[in-house]
Parts: sequence; structure tokens; C-alpha cells
Amino acid sequence: MTALASVVRMLCQFRSSLAMRLTVWFAVMAFVLLFAATLLMYWRVAAHLTSEDEMVVSTKLMLVEALLSDALPPPTTVQMLANSGESYLDRDTFVRVLRPDGSILAQTDGMDSELPAATIPSWRKPTVIHGLSGRPYWVAASKVNDNTVQVATEADDEGRLLAPYRGRMWGLFGLAFAVAGAIGYRIALHGIRPVRTLVETMRGIESSTLDKRIDVSRLPMELAALGETFNAMLERLQRSFDRVSQFSDDIAHQLRTPLGIVRGQIEVALRAERSSADYRDILESSLEEIVTLSDLVHRMLFLARAENQAMALTREAVDMGREVLAVHDLYEPVASEAGVIFDVVIPDPPPMAVIDRLLTLRAVGNLVSNAIRYTPPGGRVTIAVGSDKEGARITVADTGCGIAPDHLPHMFDRFYRVERAGTGGRSGLGLAIVKAIAELHGGGVGITSAVGVGTQVTIRFPPS
Repeated sequence: MTALASVVRMLCQFRSSLAMRLTVWFAVMAFVLLFAATLLMYWRVAAHLTSEDEMVVSTKLMLVEALLSDALPPPTTVQMLANSGESYLDRDTFVRVLRPDGSILAQTDGMDSELPAATIPSWRKPTVIHGLSGRPYWVAASKVNDNTVQVATEADDEGRLLAPYRGRMWGLFGLAFAVAGAIGYRIALHGIRPVRTLVETMRGIESSTLDKRIDVSRLPMELAALGETFNAMLERLQRSFDRVSQFSDDIAHQLRTPLGIVRGQIEVALRAERSSADYRDILESSLEEIVTLSDLVHRMLFLARAENQAMALTREAVDMGREVLAVHDLYEPVASEAGVIFDVVIPDPPPMAVIDRLLTLRAVGNLVSNAIRYTPPGGRVTIAVGSDKEGARITVADTGCGIAPDHLPHMFDRFYRVERAGTGGRSGLGLAIVKAIAELHGGGVGITSAVGVGTQVTIRFPPS
């Protein structure tokens, strides 16, 4: 019992260990299978011995019948069988011959005290009964020349034969359980080794090593999907970390210049007494820089929320034609002042889209503002709306200076600016905000341009 309690305590200590759980299950399954196989074998051996016992009784009965049929006196027949030395496995064999009136004609010595005639059934098929001493016997009976023949033999020999093996069998079960446990533990350790490797790899990944990936080619099929999921998660984490790092660098870079200007102006103002007009000029200049900083901060916060999908959209069914007309009315004075022709192209009927109206107007306004700024006097800016199986679209095209091909892949990056006339004081966030708004809607944005010909930017919205 003490040893069993120790085993139970050990299993409780390792209840959270996958290897131990697998080991216990393997050992239990091996024990169950071995027990079932041994039990089946035991049952088959016992059934075989029982069949042999039935055959012995039936053979003895047929032998008596044959001898009596040859007119051999019953006493002589009984004496021959009792002293023939043919008893099966040294078991006691009893033979009795009864007259038609039920009196005993001949019987084996001691049979009447163990198996009275009335206790033996009269049918030929061997059956088991218990004698007066409580011992079991196989018995059978038949009729020969009007006499009744009764044959009996001990029925507990299979128990005596199998009893020594039962103890050995339980010992074998215990040994098999221990061996199966040891083998199962080795198999479990080998099976969970890839899991440990996976854990060690993940444990070694830090913010500075997000580029590390799990080698899924060395993982078993069951863990390969898990490894690929981890790699995908690491890829997302690396992108997010890089985005945050770039965001911090961009903020530091963009805030440094206006803050430096404000600080310089204030320091100059404090060095000596100045007139009210000078102080007013310094304050107005500082205010301009502060407004620029405020606008930059608002744009950066908007962009951060949009890129992290933290902005809720207020979707509604919108007439795209009516909305671009509103943008046209808003920017027509600006275009006229710049000497730029501002057109709108709307099909009949105008397309509908389920979008956030205010955000969409902001994106289109950014595109129109850029187009007017970079289009020389006499040029043209056009807003066109349309739709197809991929959804609704808004295109802003201009006949401005255009963009060189090597700049096009970066035009939607934050703070990316092409050095050209009219870019002074621009933050480089306008197109990045347009892209973020399009992606918030589940759509996208594309740009084409040719130097000296013009630029075309298209916002696509998914089908409603």
C-alpha cells in the first residue's frame, strides 16, 4: 500500500506534465490490451479443458457400453475400468451399473458415498454436479440392455492446472505495466520534443529579434500548422513594431523643425527689448508654427487610429454624384484663383455606395487639393465617378507636372514628399490619409502618373 501511495503521489505531482499523461495513457492502454489478450487466452484454455473433460466422460461411457454389449459381466467391467490406469490426468473415475429396478448391479468402490445413484441425471450429455463432499464431477448416463450405466470423473482439474499460472499472470501484468510505462515515457518525450523546441524558439524571441522565424520544415505535420500560425503572428508583430518605430521616428523628425523655429523666435525675442510690432510679428510667426504642429498632430492621430482599425465608420447609402458635386463647389474658388479648370464627370444614373460620407469627402478633398496645387495655370483637374463589378470608384486626374516612376511606389507612405515646386510646408500625410480611409472601407487606392503629362489617383470602394 505504501508503494501504491507513492506512485499515486508521483502521478499527482506530474498531472500537469504532458509526457506523464501520455505515459500513463500508454501504460493503461497496453495493460488493458494485454489483460484482454490474456483473459481471452485463459478462457480458450479453460474451454479446451472443459471440452476434453466432456470428451473423457463420453469416452468412458461409450467404453462401458461397448464392454457390456459384448456380454462382459458388469462387475468385471467396472473392475477393469477402475484398475486400468487410464484415468485422465490421474483423476478419480467412477462407474456404476443399475438394474432396471434401480438396484446397484456393480459400482466403483466409494462411489455410493460420494455420488448416490439418485444424484446423477439420466441424460447422456455430460454435465457437472457436486458430490456429497462438495467436489465437482462430470457425469453422464445411458441405457445398456435395460440396465442404466452412470459414469463420473472429477471436474476440477482445469482449476488445478491453471491455478499456478494465475499468480504468474498477475506478475506478468505488473511487469508489462512497468515496461509499457517506461516505453511510453520514452515515446512521449520523443513526441513532445518538437513542442519543446517550439517553446524554446518562441521564448528566445524579443523585440530585437522579431525577424526570427520557426523552421516548420522540421516540425511534424500536426505542429506545422501551429508553427506557421506563430510565424504569421510574428510577421504581424514585426510589422506593427516597425510601424510604431517608424511612427516615433517620423514624429520626432516632423516636430523637431517647427519646435526649433518657435524656440528660436522666443529666444531672440527675450534677448533684448523690442517694439510691440516686433513682438507681434514674433507671436504671429510662432502661432503659425503652433498651428502647423497642431495640424500635424491631428493628422498623425487620425492616421494612427485609421491604420489600427480603431476608428468606427458611420456607413450610409450615398449618391456619389451628389458628393463629388459638393467637393467641386467647395474647391471651385481655389481652382479659379489658381487659374485651373475644374471639371466633374458623373454618369447617369450616378453610382451609389455605402460609405462614411465625411471621411470620403476628406479623402477626395485631399486629392483635389493636391491636384490643384501641382497643376499650372491653364491646366485641368477632373473628378470622375463610376462603378463596375468591383464596386464604386472616384478618380481625380490632373494635367500637372506629373511624378517620376521611381517615386510612385512611395507616394502613399507617411511623410514622403517629392521635391518640386509648391511642396513647401507640406507634411506629406495627405495621400497616406487617403489610403487609410480607403482601406478602412475595405477598398484600396491606386496611382498612375507621367512626368509632364499629369497624375491620376483612383479610390475604390467595395460593392455594397
